[in-house]
Amino acid sequence: MPDGTEARVHLLRFPSSGLTDLYRDEGLDFGSTTGASPAHAKETSIDEQWTSRGVPDTTSVYAYEEPAPYGDDGVQTRVAYIVAGDTLGMVVHEKKDGAARVPFHQTVILQTQLLG
Repeated sequence: MPDGTEARVHLLRFPSSGLTDLYRDEGLDFGSTTGASPAHAKETSIDEQWTSRGVPDTTSVYAYEEPAPYGDDGVQTRVAYIVAGDTLGMVVHEKKDGAARVPFHQTVILQTQLLG
């Protein structure tokens, strides 16, 4: 993005929605407060500002942010996991000195609407 934010979307399609749910529950442990941190982030915690407004009822979103202080390189990671039927999506925004919350939330909502 023009401000230096790196944005990525990854999609993983499973043979069934049941397998997606199994991977969500046992592979990534979304229910915890720390979530499943990407390799670049020291740790992530639940994004308390996230709301499901604008997200289709057929999807679930788990949004996390890396709290300050960020890693050795000063890059903050924001990540959201989207469960939509047989598809698991991951939206990542990373930026030195902090990735902005609003553009991240907008990206997550738009991607969720595309999947839902």
